[in-house]
Amino acid sequence: NNLPPELGFRCLLVDEFQDLSTRDLALLRRIAGSKENSLFLAGDTVQRILVKDLRLGAVGLDIINSSWERIKKNYRNSKQILMAASRLANLYGEQAKAQGMEIEVLDPELAERETSKPLAISVDEAGEIAAAYQLARECLDVGSAIPWAICIATAAPDELPIKTILAQKPGNFPVQVDALTGDYNRSRDTMTVGNVADVKGFEFAMIIIVGCGAKLLPPTNGCSEEAWRHALRLYVAMTRGRDQVALLYSGEPSKFLEVMREDLEWQDRRSTQ
Repeated sequence: NNLPPELGFRCLLVDEFQDLSTRDLALLRRIAGSKENSLFLAGDTVQRILVKDLRLGAVGLDIINSSWERIKKNYRNSKQILMAASRLANLYGEQAKAQGMEIEVLDPELAERETSKPLAISVDEAGEIAAAYQLARECLDVGSAIPWAICIATAAPDELPIKTILAQKPGNFPVQVDALTGDYNRSRDTMTVGNVADVKGFEFAMIIIVGCGAKLLPPTNGCSEEAWRHALRLYVAMTRGRDQVALLYSGEPSKFLEVMREDLEWQDRRSTQ
């Protein structure tokens, strides 16, 4: 049944619709009603990283029955960050489509702003956290970002969990460090730590991603056919960085980094080179 008129809405605007399920959209469509222009969806299916059944056609929201506008311009990231991240997203987005996922891969119009390429940095075994703090310190020392605009994100939350990263903060680190929350930007003097799955929806001047080695990413205990989800999580995390992205690994680099090899600046910070 339709909602009583006094409880109805003229229209609904839903952001990040790719994180919803078919059932969620069916319910929202009933709430919005059948009037023209009553339901607006905004999102990016390449950022569809949650394990949910999402079929637009099942609720009459496919291309044929709806009007869609494709926004290809990117205003957040530099050209270099977007080139690397998009290469990863395009490859694994196509793999997801081959498995029946409703993902539309677009080549974005690259931003005009130029920065250095994302960094792929080889570090000592068990040294990723220390290297991440050193990178953050270097950024703070030169004043290229204030603390709340820097985030350390872990791509391997089981092996390099947030609590471990927080516990290993150097004693002489110049600013407070805390777990990422929705109001993180209220504390401008505090740097944050989160999982790559948590940073979606946030924006930082610099994001430092640990756990990008072949033994950790994608997880070796996961289903190989689900590797695209981990690749797209890395894509999302990289595109949270406006100006600088650093991908840290020990041992061999992840195959995800190899996909982006020509668009990354490779550095070796091991002590035993």
